[in-house]
Amino acid sequence: MRFRFLFLVVIGLMGCGPDLSTPSSKSVSGKWQSSDPVSFFFNIKLDLAQAQNGEVTGTWTSLYKGGNLSCPEGQICPASNDVAGRNTVVGVSIEVLGIGKFTGQLEGDSVLRGDIYRYDGDFNVKFTKIP
Repeated sequence: MRFRFLFLVVIGLMGCGPDLSTPSSKSVSGKWQSSDPVSFFFNIKLDLAQAQNGEVTGTWTSLYKGGNLSCPEGQICPASNDVAGRNTVVGVSIEVLGIGKFTGQLEGDSVLRGDIYRYDGDFNVKFTKIP
């Protein structure tokens, strides 16, 4: 009798929420900008497009301080690359190729907040939607 009750409780709880890989009902499509530095990158801008299945693609642009990568010492250089990831009911996970892995949450319609993980640290970032 106890086993039957426990089995019914477990089956009931399994149906209490969406699958964690379910796409979010809120889209991250659009242009985003952060004033937070990520290592030697700054003024990071994302141009994202989200498909119905939650897949996120796009590009990023940024500036970075000289003495890093191929930018001469004492100069500021532009950088850009692709973006790929997913937006699910759990959160946003995006590979910002060349910078790092972003994981975070969409707050309302105009703030994307989280962390970018790189080999040289974990950086808190806040992206704001721009026109």
